[in-house]
Amino acid sequence: MKQLSRMLSLNMAMLLQVFLPIYEYECMMLSTLRQSIAIFCMHLVLSALVHRATPP
Repeated sequence: MKQLSRMLSLNMAMLLQVFLPIYEYECMMLSTLRQSIAIFCMHLVLSALVHRATPP
């Protein structure tokens, strides 16, 4: 279990390293409405990943 959470946080860190530069660029380019939609989508994707990686 501890190994799983370590692996998960490692994956999340890697994901963030990939997503954040793209995301910051998008934030500069997008309007506020599309920004909030993008934030919401990111939140959904990340919570789905976390939910799938953690056993029920």
